Amino acid sequence: AKVKDGSFEFRSPEWDGISSGCKNLITQMVTLDVSCRPSAAELLQNPWLNFKSQPAIGPICKNFMSRLKSFQAHTKLKKVVLTVVAQQLRDEQVETLQNTFRALDRNGDGTLSPQEVKDGLASMGMKIPP
Repeated sequence: AKVKDGSFEFRSPEWDGISSGCKNLITQMVTLDVSCRPSAAELLQNPWLNFKSQPAIGPICKNFMSRLKSFQAHTKLKKVVLTVVAQQLRDEQVETLQNTFRALDRNGDGTLSPQEVKDGLASMGMKIPP
């Protein structure tokens, strides 16, 4: 209703962890006056979107395999808890991890296949255990 009214605000604490670039993009998208609102094509050129969609390849740390095996061994409940905790972190706190994940996720489906992990490790010159 507030967006339709043209009085949208980014209230605390819900929006505190969201970057100003993201807030700026959302503000442009919900601009009430159609003549002032950017087109979808223009919005796709927004620096925040372009920055987020082209991650730099993050380094894979040396203990990646042991951490991956450790995560695999966790119970389902612990995996859910770790996922919830990770989702509460701000973008700046997980940026390197996000970049590494995006670099490994070659097909962009949001899931790492065993082959994508193997290819990523091989590209970093890491020994791939059986």
